[in-house]
Amino acid sequence: MLENYARVRLQTNKYQTEGVSIGDLGYVIEVYPDGGYEVEFSDESGITFAQIVAQEGELRRDEPSHLTQDMASSGTVMETVYLSPSSVQQQSKLTRSNKK
Repeated sequence: MLENYARVRLQTNKYQTEGVSIGDLGYVIEVYPDGGYEVEFSDESGITFAQIVAQEGELRRDEPSHLTQDMASSGTVMETVYLSPSSVQQQSKLTRSNKK
């Protein structure tokens, strides 16, 4: 049985009309009593591009790397930050001006 927030890979092309294909990475966001799992799929910038209800046999748990598991078990907090090119330029200017 999968639980909320489980990282999963889709094992079927049944949902291609919804925008997802076999092998796509998603996260379980809801577990239903009938055995269905609502799974959200997002792009690299965190924007959801598909949300489906799949059965457990259509999903495979995708374990994070050992490094991620070790960091999680040690209480290390990980955060992904996506920066636009303009914010990177702004940060670069601030860093250079602080070095003077």
